[in-house]
Amino acid sequence: ALFRLQASSYDKIKAERLEPLLESFGPDRLMFGSDFPFVMEQEEQYQGTVQIVQDWLKTRDATFCSKVMSGTAEKLFGSWT
Repeated sequence: ALFRLQASSYDKIKAERLEPLLESFGPDRLMFGSDFPFVMEQEEQYQGTVQIVQDWLKTRDATFCSKVMSGTAEKLFGSWT
């Protein structure tokens, strides 16, 4: 979970963990997840965690981002609405 790490190591986490996963598996096989509800005890809280990952994905196209942030989970678990 990101909140268990120092903010200064986020760039390293992106480069060493997220980017290789994105390249190896792509957006159809990856989905955003958090350590909810424990993330609520941290300064960033849930929205801050979401924002960090969205910022990391800004270099990708909108469809790619949408799949990682919600589309793949919805495909696997069904629509939330």
